[in-house]
Amino acid sequence: MGVLNQMKIFLHSFCVSLLLILGLFFGVSCSNVEPSISGITSTVVFDYESMDKTPQVRLSLFVEASDLQRMEKLTALNEETGYQWTISQPRKFSGKNNRTYAGYTNLVAPKNEFIPQGRYSITYTDAQEKMCSTYTFVSYDNEFYKALKDNYTKALE
Repeated sequence: MGVLNQMKIFLHSFCVSLLLILGLFFGVSCSNVEPSISGITSTVVFDYESMDKTPQVRLSLFVEASDLQRMEKLTALNEETGYQWTISQPRKFSGKNNRTYAGYTNLVAPKNEFIPQGRYSITYTDAQEKMCSTYTFVSYDNEFYKALKDNYTKALE
């Protein structure tokens, strides 16, 4: 086998290997999976910082969804008031049983307003601008807003 044939074999092997590597890179980087939300956890958090102040209040919202590594943003819209929160870089983590979640723990109402109760439309947008939506309900006892730390147990009764 001459040097020319060895060069041809080398170049052929190199080109095939390069095409395989490029094909894997580009094939894996693009997803044809449609986003989907399989679960939502929403919790209103009342944070009592001192005995003589009403609580700081925030909404914590997380979704269990497909292909979270491609998630670009989450949007939560209260359908009654029109208040909307956009989470442009959701926090992502894995939970038990290999479930993955994304969301945010600090969604606050506008100044001097309460976290709206009622139905929320939740929209997941991925890196290709594909979207899916579902809904959840938020409810709590309004007395928690008025309760001071030293008598918050009365609000629980």
